[in-house]
Amino acid sequence: MSYFVAVSGAGEFLRGNASGGKHTTNGSGSDTITFPRNVSTCVPSVTLGGIDSTNQPPGFATTRDDGGTVGVQIYDAAGNPTDRSFNLVVVC
Repeated sequence: MSYFVAVSGAGEFLRGNASGGKHTTNGSGSDTITFPRNVSTCVPSVTLGGIDSTNQPPGFATTRDDGGTVGVQIYDAAGNPTDRSFNLVVVC
């Protein structure tokens, strides 16, 4: 089973099959994504950008298990938390 979502820098779900989520605080770079089942035993992969034709500045993203949901943390190239668009795929 696979799940996916494209999320804007403002935390809006643009496409995918996520069932919910939240953007923690503006400027925090932190989002929590919920899928139709507990995904703690699955493998998440996140990439920056990819929601439109805009070139994205350098940065990086990490994922974490948030009790069956996926937490995503986005950073700019200097390592500071920032709000950016991202694509998340979870394979179970």
